[in-house]
Amino acid sequence: MTIWYGELTADCELPDYEECELEDVDLDGDCGNAGMEMDLLSKELLPGLPEDVALECLVRVSMSAFPQLQGVCRRWGQLVCSKDFYEERKKAGTTRNCVCIVQALPDAPDQSAGSPGVKHTTAPEFGITVYDWQNQSWSRIPCIPEFPSGLPLFCRLVAVDGKLLVLGGWHPDTYEALKSVYVFDFTSQLWKGCADMPCSRSFFACGALDGQVYVAGGHDDNKNALNTAEVYNLEENRWEVLPNMSEARDESGGIVLDGKFFVISGYGTSNQGQFTSSADSYDPITGEWTRIEDMWTEGVSPGPFAVSQGVLYAVQRQNLVHYAKESNAWAVVEKIPGEGRFANWITSTEAGILMMTLPSTADRNKSLIHQRPAGAVSAEDRSSWQLVETSDMFSGLGRAACTVDI
Repeated sequence: MTIWYGELTADCELPDYEECELEDVDLDGDCGNAGMEMDLLSKELLPGLPEDVALECLVRVSMSAFPQLQGVCRRWGQLVCSKDFYEERKKAGTTRNCVCIVQALPDAPDQSAGSPGVKHTTAPEFGITVYDWQNQSWSRIPCIPEFPSGLPLFCRLVAVDGKLLVLGGWHPDTYEALKSVYVFDFTSQLWKGCADMPCSRSFFACGALDGQVYVAGGHDDNKNALNTAEVYNLEENRWEVLPNMSEARDESGGIVLDGKFFVISGYGTSNQGQFTSSADSYDPITGEWTRIEDMWTEGVSPGPFAVSQGVLYAVQRQNLVHYAKESNAWAVVEKIPGEGRFANWITSTEAGILMMTLPSTADRNKSLIHQRPAGAVSAEDRSSWQLVETSDMFSGLGRAACTVDI
């Protein structure tokens, strides 16, 4: 067959199906945990072609064709789903830098109403929108099978090795605090349940670092603020309890910066809504927390946060601010764009910073997405925001976002 990628083609002969035994064919396309090592790449991929050439062909296949590749034989199915193959795609520059957004779904016609087209008046349902900023395309990934009526409310979203994880939140029907963790594989387009968090926590800080997911703070089922933390290893599907932070931090902000996991601000059980100025940072190398005084503005809800080109950004009131590590202080970069009342989320892409705001006038149910190119943060080098075009299908309220290379 001929594999196309842009203007590049590679003529690659398919292996005879007779060489792939029937029981080796992966019919359901579920990658699971392949647990692949690099010795997988040493086996023959395409008869008659050197391994490096064959791999070069396969890493350039469009991701939309991966389900077909998995159906050829188990050899290809395991390869396509392996972490090693993902790393090879990253090296070859064939992954796509996309933004995943927890976003309110468009109102559907009320099936119980007598008149067609009547809208729901209940709380919105949330799904996950994928924005491919390079191709200016929008899509939505399937619902988690256990939650057909929408994502858990206030769940956390992180990306690890090209996969998307949804952690915790409230059950959308019962409002029960959840310990559940789910991972979405963009290759198979399937969700998979993971090991639950050790304890239920709501409004906690979360971040991904070196293939591990860190959670800390928040509050328990009795509204007690937590100073506890855990780390999750996706490859091993295993949680580990970490040392406690210096204090309890409910509704804290989580971000990864300079190889450390930061838990910024938050408040204690007896100080509801009184956000502290301190933070805790966890160093995976030493396994210890370090308390940082005056890292945030006291009394102000933390974040949202994003790191772009090694610089920590946040939205504080109606300003985009950046953090100067040397002086442990924040400085205003510029006001958030347009008539935005506040930013629902910010995240960083290879091109810069992406932000969603709610307008102060007009249609308050329609969010606006703005993009700011990456660059210097001095006043002289400020870059203007660009409004990202969205349709009504993808303009709902956004709760959170993260960037993933898929």
